[in-house]
Amino acid sequence: KFSPQNHLEKYKQVMLNCVRLEHLDSEAEQALHTIFKHDDPIWVIEFFEKRIAYKENKSKRYDSLSDHLSESFRFNPFPRRPHYLFKDVDWNDQNAMAALRRVRDWVLNSSNLLRFQAPNLLVSMLSGNGPRSDEIKINPAMLKLFEEWIDSEDLELMREAAYLMRGFDADTVFYSLAESVLIKSTGDKQAQGEIIAALYSGVCSRNFGDLAPHLLKRIKDLKVLRDRTQSPIVTEFAEDLIKMTEQDIEKQAQEDEEFLEGEVW
Repeated sequence: KFSPQNHLEKYKQVMLNCVRLEHLDSEAEQALHTIFKHDDPIWVIEFFEKRIAYKENKSKRYDSLSDHLSESFRFNPFPRRPHYLFKDVDWNDQNAMAALRRVRDWVLNSSNLLRFQAPNLLVSMLSGNGPRSDEIKINPAMLKLFEEWIDSEDLELMREAAYLMRGFDADTVFYSLAESVLIKSTGDKQAQGEIIAALYSGVCSRNFGDLAPHLLKRIKDLKVLRDRTQSPIVTEFAEDLIKMTEQDIEKQAQEDEEFLEGEVW
């Protein structure tokens, strides 16, 4: 009978030969999933670090745009379906938590590419049981990792925590974390900017001529935040962002109207 545990070392040896491959296929996805779930989550993260370092080093070899540089940008460090690697993972497991922490800490690395990829991979890791387009919520394990930095009294770590919130669903947990960042960073403008960027991240759709549902929900959620908080900093932030979102809605309506006026019937 096939046993994943009996094949783990072989999987690792094969995958180490794939560090420089431009794309990772479905068989590589399966191997990485098996290694992550049954043996060594950190090994999988280190494998991605090797691929990212390879891409970054390859890009640095060229001083100007060239065919070789274009090839380096086609190199994808992750499989086409990265969320599949993390299907049915128990995030309460200490090894799985350590993998999340390892990716979170990428933003502390000097590599710009690691920093850029960190929020994307964290969202993929928590979306293992659903398509990437689903609203991915901050689970208890990720919440703990965010709180470690927000409660640290280190302003830089608070800013990084806010940066890493990109791509996650703006639910009650998200807004609770945002409120903590705003209060504990004493209204730091960079931290505020990271929270706004997180709220604007992701792809949202709407029907032509209709108000964008995600913008209406944002206004509703911000009003709840404004009305419940005891912090003047949070109140001002919420009110400013409500106005900004209302302006976004007005702009969309104006663009729809201008488009209709420009149509030739």
